Amino acid sequence: MKMHFRKNPSIKIALSALAVAVFTSMSANATQMSWVKGGNWADDGDNYQSGVIIPAGLSYGCTTAQAQSKADQIASNLSYVGANMVRLGINPACTSDSYWWGIMQAYINELVAKGFYVTIACWDGPDKDGIINNWSDFVAMWQTIDSVYNANWNIWYTPFNEPHGYSASSLLNNVYYPFCYTMNIKKSQQRIILAGTGYDDHLASVGADSRFTTCKLSQHIYPYWGSGSESYWQSFLNGRIAGYQDRAVITEMGAPATTGLNYRATSSDNNVCFIRGVLQEAHNLGIGVIYWPSHRDGDSYRLFVDTVGGQWTNWSLMTELQSLW
Repeated sequence: MKMHFRKNPSIKIALSALAVAVFTSMSANATQMSWVKGGNWADDGDNYQSGVIIPAGLSYGCTTAQAQSKADQIASNLSYVGANMVRLGINPACTSDSYWWGIMQAYINELVAKGFYVTIACWDGPDKDGIINNWSDFVAMWQTIDSVYNANWNIWYTPFNEPHGYSASSLLNNVYYPFCYTMNIKKSQQRIILAGTGYDDHLASVGADSRFTTCKLSQHIYPYWGSGSESYWQSFLNGRIAGYQDRAVITEMGAPATTGLNYRATSSDNNVCFIRGVLQEAHNLGIGVIYWPSHRDGDSYRLFVDTVGGQWTNWSLMTELQSLW
């Protein structure tokens, strides 16, 4: 989901010594997704692109070595605070451009080499209508990805991010069914994360479909979707999870990080209530969290100031996240 930008200077805060151990592969094979702790590494211009999606800190024309070096930096930032997963955007242009597909494999493989799990999610184009723009290109993209990564259990797939242009029945029958059964995708369904309906915001319809019971479920949630106390946000999340917490993972959530809010103390501020309430309920339900974004230079929600150093934008936000994921 695209975030609003602010021009405020970044607040450089010293890194905390608090760190949480990265979970083992055995934990990652469990059905429940409570072990997931991660961040979205996103394009500075957002992931809704007609051309290739270029994660922050990289540029078109960079070398394989530069891509690997930047992945090392991302991994270093996230591993220091206990994370174990990176979520990346992809689109058909990323795989049809042979140069960029090589670069993308370089930074994906480097993240895996550093001990991370990687979730690859297909983004819509700049029209943002929540509908796959070209089905043939979509199929070719995933077949290209799967030809490289189907046997790699550190790599996870999300067929389509925020599919709000589809009705529930159309999404299930015309996108998820062919993806899982007729597109010749060999990736185990245990490593497929299906977006909830709408903006990944309701899990009931997808969770209830018996054809996809081994797939995981993606939930998004943001503070501008509502307003209320911490208990309000706990109930808000719980209702949208719809009882499918054993398969659910929050793949996007975030709040302003550059405005000086204190997320470690109770407050009437909706953003503070959102972070505290959602994270507490995710913890209660055993749901993993992938923050949006951990790295996207200029985004007012970002956890890290930039993709060069390891400074946090807001110590209280990071430590609240750490304490509950």
